[in-house]
Amino acid sequence: MAYDSTRGVTVLFGGVVSGGTQSNETWEWDGTNWAQKFPATSPSGRELTSMAYDSARHVIVLFGGAAGASNVITFDDTWEWDGFNWTRRNPSLSPSSRAGSAMAYDSTRGVTVLFGGIFISASGDLALLGDSWEWDGTAWTQKFSVAAPPEGGVQGTCFDSIRGVTVLFGGLTDVVAEASDDTFEWDGSNWETKFPSTVPPPRAIQAMAYDSVREVSVVFGGVDINFSPIGDTWEWDGIIWRERTPAAPPSARGGAAAAFDSKRGVTVLFGGSDNTNTLLNETWEWTGPGPTITQQPVSQSVVLGQSATFTVVGGGALPLTFHWRKNGVELTDGGGISGATTSTFTIDPTNGTSAGSYDVEVTNTCGTILSNSVTLDTCKVNGSVGDCDGNGILDSCEIAANAALDANGNGVLDSCETGGGSPTPPTGQTACGVCGGGTAATMPLALLALCVWPRRRWPS
Repeated sequence: MAYDSTRGVTVLFGGVVSGGTQSNETWEWDGTNWAQKFPATSPSGRELTSMAYDSARHVIVLFGGAAGASNVITFDDTWEWDGFNWTRRNPSLSPSSRAGSAMAYDSTRGVTVLFGGIFISASGDLALLGDSWEWDGTAWTQKFSVAAPPEGGVQGTCFDSIRGVTVLFGGLTDVVAEASDDTFEWDGSNWETKFPSTVPPPRAIQAMAYDSVREVSVVFGGVDINFSPIGDTWEWDGIIWRERTPAAPPSARGGAAAAFDSKRGVTVLFGGSDNTNTLLNETWEWTGPGPTITQQPVSQSVVLGQSATFTVVGGGALPLTFHWRKNGVELTDGGGISGATTSTFTIDPTNGTSAGSYDVEVTNTCGTILSNSVTLDTCKVNGSVGDCDGNGILDSCEIAANAALDANGNGVLDSCETGGGSPTPPTGQTACGVCGGGTAATMPLALLALCVWPRRRWPS
């Protein structure tokens, strides 16, 4: 299976159908419906074919595959699909017959890359292959690397168009039961073994495609070393493998096909077989992990007229959108509000209606998550610094709102700052001069004028 980015359809050819026979049907998926195509010529029925889309020449390239039940044979033919008909290409040199080769189109260098596969002889003997080839639309050229992956077949592969490398993962490294968890990358000259700290479990005949929107290689399912189907989802960014845990993934299966629909930004998965060897004809699409919040907004208190800013840090499949709300009502920019649809939301200046409960909805194509609810408290300045928490005392709450109240910087409002003792100064009035050997706090002039004791004494 491969995605034709020119026509905006995912193309599926062949495979095993009910009864165990191999199909030669061609189907296309447009995101809504599957449509069978009826070309004048087609490759013969087969399974384990290798397919990739050549975006420079606007054709699907198909190589090899296997057919038969008791007497299985492999193919060495090259075909191309232009959306209307299959055309067999007849290069003078080509890879030997094989099935289950890894194949991907390198859009940086304009060649289709093929590696390995499984050869089946006339007597039924199986052999794993470890050669590398490239197809430029006219000729196959064998490539040689100082280091290379071991002989193998039915690996997962795709081309990472951001980093310009073909990614190869897993596959059979023994015709009996040995599956791999190795990751390799081909840059056009050499194969490089990658050594990530975490890797998916060993597997073969998994589905794999490159998500060019989120810049990750996606792997789903396959079979383990006991040939039992797997149902996990992993993503490779070139450095780290990360397991994804969608709420409702496809069931465990091996042999499914995958391709990335770049027009709609989804990985398309079709078919496979389950743990009872039942063939599946389900179609699934993966847009990436749902949104997460890695840093919640924090409650705060500010002096009325000062600015207040809330920030959230989101994660998950990009792009992310943000919608800040107050008391459950979505906010819009204007009237001192900015960033209502970004990760950082600001009210500048705060006013008499700013206090309340705030949260933010973080959304991507996979869903929406709501942040913790946080509060904004505002403190009045009416001829004096206000009593933020309304308890009639200037205390640590007021320091949180305005650090300039703590003239000596000791973290509490003590007698020299609140005028403590007897008599108690009027609520909200404070002495902000030198105190306890400290130095006078630097304050805005407007607030400093409001923080001076009256000159006349209190009556006794």
